[in-house]
Formats: sequence, structure tokens, C-alpha cells
Amino acid sequence: MTERRFAAGEIIYRQGDPSDFAYVIKSGQVAVMTGTPGRPSRTVLEPGQIFGEIGIMTNQPRHRTARAISEVEAVALSRADFLGRLNAELSVVQPFLTKLFEHLLETEAMIRPDVAAQQEADAPPIPAIRLFPASPGLAKQLPSRGIGVERLPFRVGRKPEKGERPPRGGQELAIRDSKPFSISRRHFTIEAAQRGLIVRDEGSHLGTIVNGAKIGGPLSNDTAVLKRGENEIIAGPVSSPFRFRVVVTTN
Repeated sequence: MTERRFAAGEIIYRQGDPSDFAYVIKSGQVAVMTGTPGRPSRTVLEPGQIFGEIGIMTNQPRHRTARAISEVEAVALSRADFLGRLNAELSVVQPFLTKLFEHLLETEAMIRPDVAAQQEADAPPIPAIRLFPASPGLAKQLPSRGIGVERLPFRVGRKPEKGERPPRGGQELAIRDSKPFSISRRHFTIEAAQRGLIVRDEGSHLGTIVNGAKIGGPLSNDTAVLKRGENEIIAGPVSSPFRFRVVVTTN
């Protein structure tokens, strides 16, 4: 178990992230949100309440997003921590709890078939996304034919050095860099939103540039829309060696 602090407005985890920890709130408030089309849901949690437990029990990606409303202090529990607090015999209690949470998820889907049907009906055409190197710094690390994005969200960041912890949620693309770093360990994410495909700066130190527009860093705006066809993403300032050409097409 470890104690963690989150600033007001900070994302604790996003829908689709791997489920690594459950959290017990010690102080502050947390909003847990679902992005169901046409029916968004937001629950505010107070000190003493727990969240994120279903994901670590079922080994499924997060199906909600959690954001700190105020400054939050919480205890983070791993899967083993969580089970250990319930029963010292993990091998005995785990199968029962896993089955319980799987049943809860199935029940939620059964009692809300209208939501599932609406999601399917409203789903836009699945875009094909491919990242190509557009700078010498990336040409040494990515193939000239580029790499395809197989699932969203797609997280890009710096490969951790020895002694550094991987960023929370992992990385789909880890880029090697040397000091002084131009790219943060979790720099930007390509994800789906109601307005289409977007690039989200993940609190990087130097920000991100998308088609000439700066996001993140010291700016309050942390997202930019990706258009169909050719796009440019620069991880860091204009002088950054990490410049991507991103091509978006419809399958």
C-alpha cells in the first residue's frame, strides 16, 4: 500500500486504462464518470470511500474515469493488497470475489441494454491511424513504413531510464531520449472523444504541438482534434527531435 496525492483537476485514471490500483480516499473529493453517449454519469466520492476495485478484481480495463475534484490524498492498493485486506487466504477468497464482480458487470449490461444499443448505433466509422517518423530523431527508432494504432487510447512517452518507474497506465509507444529530455515519460495520448479523434497532452513538462497548435505544458488547454488525412504531432517544443506524421483514414 502506498499513499498518493492528486492535484485538483488531475486525472487519476481514464476509461480504458489498465486497472492497476484501487484507492481509498483519505481527504478530498473524487468524481467517477462514465462517458455513455447521451447519458453521462458522475458520482462524487468522499473520504473513506473506495474506487477502482472492480477493475483490479476482474483484470479488465477501467470502464470509468476518475478525476480529483479538490486536492486528494488516497491510499493506493494493488490487487494483492486489496485481497489481503479482505482475507489472509488469497487463494480461497479471490475466485469468489472475481466471480462476484464479473456478475455485477454482466448485470449492469443486462439492465441497461438501451445504452449498449445506443453506443453501437452512435459509433462512428473506425478510423485507421498510422504514425510515421518525420524527424531524424524518430527515423532511428520507427520504421519508415510507420506503425499502426491497433487500439485506443494510444499512449506515447519516453522510455523510462534505469531506476525510473513506468508511467501509470503504461505506454503503447516508448521513445528513447537522453538528457536534457524533450519528451516526458507519459507525454501524449491519442484517444476517441465525442468530437472525434483527439490528442491529449498528459501533463508533459514541455507540452505538445498538434498541427501547429500548442497544448499542455503551461497552457490550460490540453487537447487538440486530429483531422482526416495528414497531421503533425511534435512531442515537446518546435525544436524537439520527436516529430510525428500521423495519417488518419476511415476503414
